[in-house]
Amino acid sequence: MRELYLLVVIPLAFASLLAADTCTEVVRDDSGRIVQTIERVKGPSGTVQATTRDTSGRITGTAVSQPNKGGSRTDYRDASGRLTAPAATQASAHRNRQVRDGSHVA
Repeated sequence: MRELYLLVVIPLAFASLLAADTCTEVVRDDSGRIVQTIERVKGPSGTVQATTRDTSGRITGTAVSQPNKGGSRTDYRDASGRLTAPAATQASAHRNRQVRDGSHVA
């Protein structure tokens, strides 16, 4: 009986730690038709996975942002999964600077 109790209680205790926040953004054109949807899932460690889909539901791109000390790193991928653009954001005392492909953007 104790083993059965543990098999039920332990997964429930960890379920709150594994919960992910999900939001869906819908992009519409001027006439109100849906152009694309962007689904973002934030995991418990702070990692954000975004999936962009066109009107027919096909994936057009993905992005994964991982927080690190002093900023975050984001990898952008196309529909076939090829890395298209890595980016790193570094926090500073004055402003955020974003580095994409080696160039600095203020």
